[in-house]
Amino acid sequence: FKEGLLHKQGEKIKNWKQRWFVLTLDHLHYFENIRADEPLGKIPLADVQQCVTDEEAETETKKPHSILLLTRHRTYRVYASDRSTCDGWYKSIACLITFLSLPTFIRKPIYFQKQIMHTQSLILSRTYTLLLQFKLI
Repeated sequence: FKEGLLHKQGEKIKNWKQRWFVLTLDHLHYFENIRADEPLGKIPLADVQQCVTDEEAETETKKPHSILLLTRHRTYRVYASDRSTCDGWYKSIACLITFLSLPTFIRKPIYFQKQIMHTQSLILSRTYTLLLQFKLI
């Protein structure tokens, strides 16, 4: 869904490092850099209880353009290079968190419809139609 550079604070050593982030439907993966094959870690979006970007986030991180991702076990802290980038990441993450909170019977058709609209693929369109016809979704 989205990828780009953000700065992330370490869990144990609280220094900030630039990381390459990749947002998928259900995880926010972070890599050492854009060329890395394996992620250093991933944040399951279903575990995120709250996503915050405002004065509260910036006060806690002491960095402008910050986002806090609060889970039961940990608070992830990231910041972007500018407000526009921060807002884009926040909106994308918040949208997916909301999407994942929907019941499955609502989520699946929406997901397939978005795939169809996004790719404009005849194959996906036919697959979606077949799934509906056979009541698999």
